[in-house]
Amino acid sequence: MSLFKTTEEQKNRLYEIAILMKQYGLDERFVESAVQLAEIYEGAFDLFCLWADEPEENERYNIECVLNKEIEEFRGLNYI
Repeated sequence: MSLFKTTEEQKNRLYEIAILMKQYGLDERFVESAVQLAEIYEGAFDLFCLWADEPEENERYNIECVLNKEIEEFRGLNYI
């Protein structure tokens, strides 16, 4: 698996979304882990953007579940 590096512009977007996630009430540890992952894995970064653009609460929850699964997978590989 090839890891990617976020650009400064992507980091700014990522941190803006992380703030929204915290304001939305998501667990701070989850958000921090998701940010770490999104900094090195483009799929997680894309999920952040999808989450931010999604108006439906149900769909946001589904995206959060996918992010959580990805976090656990990358932890198992010792990437985060």
